[in-house]
Amino acid sequence: MRILLILMLLPMQSWAQQNYLHNRYTLERMATQATNPSGIITTMPGAPPSVSGDVYLNKKFNLSAFELYDGKLLEGYLAKLDLSRNEFDVVTTQGVKVLKGHLVRSFIFVDSLTKAQSNFVNVKEWQGDEPLEGFFQILVEGEMTLVRKSDVIFKKADFHPALNVGSRDHQYIQKSKLYYIRGKAYAEVPPKKNLMKIFADQQKEMNAYFNKSNINLTNEGDIARLVAHYNSLF
Repeated sequence: MRILLILMLLPMQSWAQQNYLHNRYTLERMATQATNPSGIITTMPGAPPSVSGDVYLNKKFNLSAFELYDGKLLEGYLAKLDLSRNEFDVVTTQGVKVLKGHLVRSFIFVDSLTKAQSNFVNVKEWQGDEPLEGFFQILVEGEMTLVRKSDVIFKKADFHPALNVGSRDHQYIQKSKLYYIRGKAYAEVPPKKNLMKIFADQQKEMNAYFNKSNINLTNEGDIARLVAHYNSLF
């Protein structure tokens, strides 16, 4: 009878001691047999990257007026421009609606705090060697028009766990360039070593103004001053 009882217990003992990790390790063993796992852990995938930055030209809604290519004028709306999609989020009585950028010839934003007005025109109104989509913000208007083109770039997360370098998040990065317009053609404002060449037809007067005016050719405001002075000569 005793032999039979032992035989009956053997299968139960075998089931209770299956080879799972928690049946092979104790806290004492873990403390005495510890190794440095940091090399493994840093190469394990972390949490999915989030997205930082903003796709909008301005984060807040601005009081706006739109001139459409079909001749309609939309006034008094709150809106903001999505640079990544070239479209507007517009607040209406039915909620936020989308206005496609290619339908808009020009628009105005009025800052709700400063009341400063910003004027924009669709780049389709001009031609250039570099094909563009979106809007030029008018900075100086005249014989030569100075404009700013803002765009947003999507940069993927490039974090390298082993080296602990790079960005953990995807990023939207807003960048802008200056262009100048003559007639119906636009071109990017050249770097400072060649910038004064765009005023070649008024070279003597423009060089004299530059030399006496403490102009910084990398500063947008100073470039605008140059263009405004150039326009005053006509």
